[in-house]
Amino acid sequence: DGKLTTHDDFVPAMVSGTEQEFDRVIHDMFNANLDETMTTVGQQMVSDMYFLQYFAIKGTIALAHNFYSSPNWMADPPCDDNGDELPLMFHLNTDKVRNEFGGADKPAVMNEWFAALNDRRNRCNPVTAATPEEYAQKFLVPLGTNKFIESLWMHWDCVHSGCTPTEKQQAQEELIKSAVDKDGNPVTLVRLGRQFEFEGTLGRRERRVREEDLHKLW
Repeated sequence: DGKLTTHDDFVPAMVSGTEQEFDRVIHDMFNANLDETMTTVGQQMVSDMYFLQYFAIKGTIALAHNFYSSPNWMADPPCDDNGDELPLMFHLNTDKVRNEFGGADKPAVMNEWFAALNDRRNRCNPVTAATPEEYAQKFLVPLGTNKFIESLWMHWDCVHSGCTPTEKQQAQEELIKSAVDKDGNPVTLVRLGRQFEFEGTLGRRERRVREEDLHKLW
């Protein structure tokens, strides 16, 4: 309906909305009570992300979980239970690149992982979109539409909040584990990519990550 929506929870990695909605939220950020905002979200650093979290709490923006982002489980290849490729989204900040991928050259690390993941996703059925409208219909869908991706999100949220898994959440984990590639072969599911074997500098960084136990649930 055009309402400003963040598609990776309140993280502004992918945001949609009308021009008027973007303009409204920019003015809301400018006019917001900073002390109230920071207290409500429990943070001290001023950030557009925390403003969006605050607005989500207040109900003035919409949230969705449409992408495979910050997972507890990494699918290799990244396919869903139908063998279709998952829409991937990543946050590679400087700290993550240095401490989890073992690299100092952020652009090089990002390019290498992009190339490697593109190679992996070729083992899934491609999901294509010829127009922005078709893309939105496939990926920017309301909650309750894509059970597989929402299961990934709920599993992540449960682990990070320290919740005790319910029967529903256990069923969601079983759904995650039912992923197959485009030929119907079971997908390998690993904790944060520990079993990935890449060549060259990417492979050396990955081995260092394992040897020094640099993986973290984030």
